[in-house]
Amino acid sequence: DQPLRTAHFSLEGQVEFRCLLFVPSNLPWELSQDMFAQADAGSVKLYVKRVFISDRFSGEILPRWLSFMRALVDSEDLPLNVSRELLQKSKVLSIIAKRLVRKAIDTLVELSEDAEVYAPFYEQFGKYIKVGLIEDRDNKDDILKLARFESSRAAVAAKADGDDASPAAGLTSLADYVSRMPEDQKQIYFVAGTSRAALEGSPQIERLTAKGYEVLFATDSVDEIALQGVGEFEGKQVVDAAKQDVDLGGEDEGDEEKRKADAERLADVLAYLKDTLGGAVDKVEGSKRL
Repeated sequence: DQPLRTAHFSLEGQVEFRCLLFVPSNLPWELSQDMFAQADAGSVKLYVKRVFISDRFSGEILPRWLSFMRALVDSEDLPLNVSRELLQKSKVLSIIAKRLVRKAIDTLVELSEDAEVYAPFYEQFGKYIKVGLIEDRDNKDDILKLARFESSRAAVAAKADGDDASPAAGLTSLADYVSRMPEDQKQIYFVAGTSRAALEGSPQIERLTAKGYEVLFATDSVDEIALQGVGEFEGKQVVDAAKQDVDLGGEDEGDEEKRKADAERLADVLAYLKDTLGGAVDKVEGSKRL
């Protein structure tokens, strides 16, 4: 297959090398069976002064979340008798790896600016981007530009446009999410579950959607872990809407009075449930989210 994108760059100075970087157009069969099958060997071919050395050092050059890409690296500074032990201590290789990762991210960001091209790419390789969010904390902000998540509002918009069968249907970037936030919304919300259909009917998001707030759907464990690790995006905290400390929007005076009245009315019931359940629960309390 022809690569989806090709990037060529070089570095001259104290460290000299040339590199060809390829973004595949389709997921190779071996990666469909094991997504990190080439994380340690196969994704990067290393040359020294135009002499092929090995492709067994891929893990020392590219992080595994970028192991779906292919690269040719030709160094002028590494020795011809290079070994894994030498590479692990090599400042030259450290510089090469940082530049290669930077160029790979820039290439993917450029690719993401074309939604029609990026949608089928993300359908195949999106799981690598989410692993990058979890494992590559140094480049988290840049990787966030590449990440896409299922969303309550994006799904509705896709169906309204008759586009719910496309790879991009129901997906949104965090930047687009923030651009649609109402002025009174203070946090970015997500909920975790097994499928979009199950989450759309969850009582946990009824209060949010009633206020016009958009909710991201984490439909597998990688989504959930990735979103939990984001922390903040553009000054907005990314929070699990099912957690206790979520800000679900301001309450007016009537809401506050009702909440206090409900707490008093349910006090005996909650105390009974706590005594009955004993050590099976930490505490029992009323919820304004359900």
